[in-house]
Amino acid sequence: MNDTPRNNRLQIAIFGRRNAGKSSLINVLAGHVVADSGGTRAAAEPVEIDIDIPPLGPVALIDTVGLDYDGEMGVLLVKRSLEVIKKAQMILLVVGDCVEIGSYEQRVIDEGRSRHLPVIVVAGKSDANFYSKDLLDLYSHRLGEIPVVPVSAKTGEGLGDLKMVLVRNAPGTWNSAPVIGDLLKAGDAVILAVAADRQVAKGQLAPAHIEVLRDIIDSGCQGILIKEEQLAGALAGLKQPPCMVVADSQAFMAVNGVLPEDVPLTTFSVLFARYKGDLKAMVEGTGVIDELRGGDKVLVCNACRDRFIEDDVGAAQLSSWLSEHAGGQLTFTNWQGRRGFPEDLSSYKLVLHCGACMISRNEMLSRLMEANAAKVPVVNTDVALAYMKGLLPRVLSPFMAKEN
Repeated sequence: MNDTPRNNRLQIAIFGRRNAGKSSLINVLAGHVVADSGGTRAAAEPVEIDIDIPPLGPVALIDTVGLDYDGEMGVLLVKRSLEVIKKAQMILLVVGDCVEIGSYEQRVIDEGRSRHLPVIVVAGKSDANFYSKDLLDLYSHRLGEIPVVPVSAKTGEGLGDLKMVLVRNAPGTWNSAPVIGDLLKAGDAVILAVAADRQVAKGQLAPAHIEVLRDIIDSGCQGILIKEEQLAGALAGLKQPPCMVVADSQAFMAVNGVLPEDVPLTTFSVLFARYKGDLKAMVEGTGVIDELRGGDKVLVCNACRDRFIEDDVGAAQLSSWLSEHAGGQLTFTNWQGRRGFPEDLSSYKLVLHCGACMISRNEMLSRLMEANAAKVPVVNTDVALAYMKGLLPRVLSPFMAKEN
């Protein structure tokens, strides 16, 4: 399971003060040394480590800096670490040789509770016989429903108990929803129309292509992967029309011109907008597109890349079409990569977001919550494109077919 994409792994964030034993806990969970256990890790960025924890499965452990860093730089490091909670699905809070749950720990607990995340407290230096039954009882009394598990990084004692607590407290639906399988019946044929995309190395497929194709196969269906210009030939070669066609953003308009109207059509980006976020909310947000006027600010987010791509549909073509639709030049901010949203969204009229295929569902939902708090609608880029071209009913047709 080591080849499981990181965004499909259960995201477990590990917090604690300096020298609390976070790195040692990661090592004992992994069964080998994957982090420096000799002292405080001083990296400025949280570090993600992919491991498997049977029977939980593939997990991404996110190691963070000590909560008790001080000074101007320390405050920034702690703030950056706490932002990890936005994409986490569980929290391990490691207490070292402190005798109480202090303000550092309480901050993490409060953040986790506000997002309804499971929090587990790990007494990480129990090999020093520090944790007496009385102290563990004190922790339990103070923390209420939060489990407290003593674990010895030196001997491994308590590790089995911790794994059991992880299994019992893991969110039941963290990776259970299919990306496309629930829209299919056994034996269905699905055509995947891929555009020539110079951001993907020759001979390779994008992660979104692979994940959709894998889900089609796992659902007992046939996935037919073609280039967009091969669509007419692929349709002619089928005895029965496909149950749907899924197209790349760049290929959507061309595919729409060839595909018979009675065959459902959507895009990879829209599939992932439903899989990772809230497609209904993103469709409802299209209403603000008609309210845009020249000079309005629009945030264009692509979570899949760390650099701006000039011919990106979301960042270039769509920006041009939106300005034309608004009757004046809009002001666009291109926000790339997995760094979350800007702190202040209040100046934006609209957020355009990619399908989020490279980030976790929790992280995407966290972004939607932030935008909702700022009263700024978030619309998937392909949903916006379809809306402006009068094709929104068509891009949503596979989901409508399921409801019917």
